[in-house]
Amino acid sequence: MAIVSAKYLVSEVVEHVAQQQPAVVCIAALPAGGLAHTRHLCKRLHSRFSDQKIIIARWGARAPIENREEWSACGADYIGTTFEETLRQLEELGQYLRPADTAPANLRS
Repeated sequence: MAIVSAKYLVSEVVEHVAQQQPAVVCIAALPAGGLAHTRHLCKRLHSRFSDQKIIIARWGARAPIENREEWSACGADYIGTTFEETLRQLEELGQYLRPADTAPANLRS
């Protein structure tokens, strides 16, 4: 696991993902603001790594995220509006992304 500073340029984050090849990228965008940068980063990651799993963490928003379809079009697989929801999403993805030899028996083919 690696945490990348919000001060990184989008191109630097994309290069970091290329080097580290994480199973999941979680982009935290805390209110207020940050959505344009988040969309841009999500689109860039999705265009370069079409199979990359991406979670948008938008914790603390007063209203639920609208236009989930728009976020999906940007390449987001999940959008968590609470810390707990994001953790559940990470756990769900973890069940499917771990190597076959470490997956629970009920998930092995």
